Amino acid sequence: MVGSPLAAFTNSAERLIARKSYVDYCTILEVDKDGTDGVKCHSPDHPEYYNTVSLKIRSTKLVNNESQDPNAIQHVNALILQTFVGNCFGEPYIPRVGDLVAVLFMYNEKPLVLGPVATIQQPPVMRAPTSEDAKYDHVNKWCQWLRPEKDKNYDYFNHPQGKKPICFKRFHGPVTGSTGIGRDEMTVWDCQKGDADPTCAACSNIDSVPRSGEQWHKIYSTQTESEEAYNSRMELHARCGSYFRIESDNTNESGGSSSEYSENIGHIRLGNALTETDKRFHFNVQGNRYGNNGVGSFDLHTNHEEVQIASESTGVRFAGIRPEDSQVDWAYEFMNFPTTSFIRCYKDGVIEINSLDGDSSITVDGTSNKVTVDGTINVELKASSEVTCTTPLTHVTGDMQIDGTCTHGSCSCTGTFASLGGTSGGQTLCGGTGVDEELTLCGTSDVSKGCVNVDADLTCSGSLECTGGPIEISAPPVNEVNRYIHIGTYMRLMGAYYGANNYIGFNSCLSTSSSSTNKFTPVYNPGHGFIFRGSFQSTCALYGIDWAGSSAEKDITDFTRVIEFNTNGNVWIAGDCSAATFTDHTPAYEGNALTDLKYVTNDDQGKINHKTLPKFAQAIFKDPKTGQEIEGQEIEGRNIGNMVSILVKAIQELTEELDTVKLQLSKLESK
Repeated sequence: MVGSPLAAFTNSAERLIARKSYVDYCTILEVDKDGTDGVKCHSPDHPEYYNTVSLKIRSTKLVNNESQDPNAIQHVNALILQTFVGNCFGEPYIPRVGDLVAVLFMYNEKPLVLGPVATIQQPPVMRAPTSEDAKYDHVNKWCQWLRPEKDKNYDYFNHPQGKKPICFKRFHGPVTGSTGIGRDEMTVWDCQKGDADPTCAACSNIDSVPRSGEQWHKIYSTQTESEEAYNSRMELHARCGSYFRIESDNTNESGGSSSEYSENIGHIRLGNALTETDKRFHFNVQGNRYGNNGVGSFDLHTNHEEVQIASESTGVRFAGIRPEDSQVDWAYEFMNFPTTSFIRCYKDGVIEINSLDGDSSITVDGTSNKVTVDGTINVELKASSEVTCTTPLTHVTGDMQIDGTCTHGSCSCTGTFASLGGTSGGQTLCGGTGVDEELTLCGTSDVSKGCVNVDADLTCSGSLECTGGPIEISAPPVNEVNRYIHIGTYMRLMGAYYGANNYIGFNSCLSTSSSSTNKFTPVYNPGHGFIFRGSFQSTCALYGIDWAGSSAEKDITDFTRVIEFNTNGNVWIAGDCSAATFTDHTPAYEGNALTDLKYVTNDDQGKINHKTLPKFAQAIFKDPKTGQEIEGQEIEGRNIGNMVSILVKAIQELTEELDTVKLQLSKLESK
């Protein structure tokens, strides 16, 4: 009951206004009563339908699946309240199908959607309820719309939770009554953490979204809440682990250190990766971690190393250093760390190209153009093994100094170097420059000594001394003249000398004295060997001479000695040997000669079987070249000198027996 006229009037006015203007809750429809889309973004034919929706009053129900008044149930093309709008610009907003919205109904105008309303079916994103300040955070979490379920009353339920959100968030920070930590901002694309927990209950500060597996852009305030990053940092981080980071401070409000490598203010770092734990290349602009003078030094590096430029040690790097930066003494460098090869320009202007690896090299190729290497005062080429120049011609206009050894092929230098290809007019090779200095020719550096082959006539104007094995000279072809060894003074043989049909010709006497002045000329005589013409001393010792009858040829009787060797070696004569006398120095035989000689037999060829000779007379055959016994021919000769000693002893034994017989006969005759 109305207590007063004023109260009655007020009630009447309110009832009148309620009939003409009121707010009700409605549901956004997917399809309106005419069968068209319930949500219209664009309608070129009907601009009045831009950003409109069809909706159903939430409290109206169907009776027997039919509406009593379809117009009371549905309203089509309702307008939506916008936060910002202009002529073809603005920030359009359209509720999604199934959203519960508050709608203003006023007189006979179209309904006006005021905005969406959170319900049990569509709870809002949580803002870290564990943080007291979370209610002041700003969140824009956008997800793709997923179709909810719908009942017969066109009411929607079972709204799917948002998946893989794109989230923009500003973290307020603690409420303290004054400006403090907070105001950090981030944008996360397809947030994996928000997908796993759609409520986002654990997203309390900018560190909540991790580096691994996430893709984000973070801006840290000048008083960041982060305990992992420094103040004022900006970083763009990709899901694969690659990143671009700019550093503007050295500290954070928590007093902690950066979890990522940082060189403090001015540090810019770009790195790529396959995963957060498999980082590869980085581009690094140095900060002031090592002083303001280093700010601006940079390096491009194939390997991810979280150390200062001067301490990097892997991969391949290009680096440039500020002149004021004293951490290294070079200005720029291309470095291949695995082989320690580099191109480097030092701060004093010196440029160094260095290949320090044993299997690497340096190639400067100018093709048909000119390559100029100008060191102003000095150009230095350094390598651990060798420097190779393959150009057809190297032209040196000045002097060349070689402080080490020098080896080369053919050379046009005359009078200084020996030429393997020969030199017009001949060559002379000296071993030393002082008295009694020598020239040594070795066949090999191996201990086997090897051979030195002389493919020409050998002329010796001094002494020829052989301290090794025997000297072997092959016989000349028939009718070939003047094939001989020419010795100017004397030849001393220290080893065995042998040969089959061999010869040797001398331009001096073969003796042990270097003062011999005798001269004779060898001439080949077919069928006889060599003969010697000239004057001789009786002390000349000659070998291999066949004297032929001629008034101009020396007779062998003119010499006291035909052959003399100053050696302890053997003399091997392949053919027969005859002489006026043979002198030996055989020891006496101490055995029983007559008994030993009884066992001497002949072989099938009518020759003495040397193996039946007394051991004292057996001769072991040795190879004249090597001096070694020949297998299978251990007893194939007879030591004539020792055999004579056995025969002498046998005669002595026979003489003693004969004397005994004579004595016995004499006794018998005297009886």
